[in-house]
Amino acid sequence: MKIHNKKLLLGSFITFIAMFLFAINVQACTDQQIFELREAGRLVRTTIEVVERVVEFEAPDEYGPGTVTVELISYSFRLDTFNITDNIFVTMTNNITREVTTIHSEMLEDGIFVYVTGDLENVVDYNFRVYSFADGCFGQHLRTYTVRKPMFNLFSDMPVCHGIDEVPYCQKFINEEFQFSMMELPERIERFLAGPTQEPGDGQGPVQWFRNNVAAILITLIILAIITGGTVFVVGKRRSI
Repeated sequence: MKIHNKKLLLGSFITFIAMFLFAINVQACTDQQIFELREAGRLVRTTIEVVERVVEFEAPDEYGPGTVTVELISYSFRLDTFNITDNIFVTMTNNITREVTTIHSEMLEDGIFVYVTGDLENVVDYNFRVYSFADGCFGQHLRTYTVRKPMFNLFSDMPVCHGIDEVPYCQKFINEEFQFSMMELPERIERFLAGPTQEPGDGQGPVQWFRNNVAAILITLIILAIITGGTVFVVGKRRSI
C-alpha cells in the first residue's frame, strides 16, 4: 500500500508543530495527563510479516523455438502499526537510511498504518518513538520500541539447502548476515548436521555433494543473478501452449 505524498507532508508538518509547541507547553502537562498518555502509548504496537507474490513472465525456451512461462516469487515485508489515537503520533526511523516516517491518526486506514518495503538485502531496525499530540502536552515523549526486519538469505536457494530448512544457514530469512562464503556452506551444514559429538556418516555428505555438483551450482547462481536481480526468486517454469 502506498503512502500519498500529501500524508507524508502532513506528518512532517505535525512533527514540526508538535516539537515547537512542546518547548512552550511541556510545563502545562499534568501528571494525570502524562499517565493517561503513556497508557495510550503503551498500546501502540507494530507487527511484521513476509508478503509473497507470484509473478509470471514469458522467456525464450532454451530447448527449442517458442517461449516458456516462468513463475517467480517476489518477496516484501509489511509492517502494520496499530492503536494510534488522536492524542498521540509516532515516528518510525530506518537505522540504515535514517529515513523518518511520521505517523498520525489521520493517516490510518481501518485503524492501521501500513508500511511496505522491498529491501531484501539488509537487516533493518525500525525505531518507533511515540509522542503526545494532546493539548498542553505536545511533543512529550511517551515510549520507544524497535522492530527488526530480517534479510533474505541467498544460501537458502542453493541446492545443497533444499529440504533442510531446520539448518540455520538454510533458513529463508535471517536476522544477521553470515560471515562466510558460499564455498564454505556445505562444510558448515555438514558440521551442523553431525552435531557436537557425532562423527559424520560414511555416505555422501553436503561437502562431497558440493564437490560433485560445482558446475550445476554455478549455473544456478548465474541464472538467478540474470533473471532475478537479487530481489525475486525462480520457483519453477512450464512450457507455453
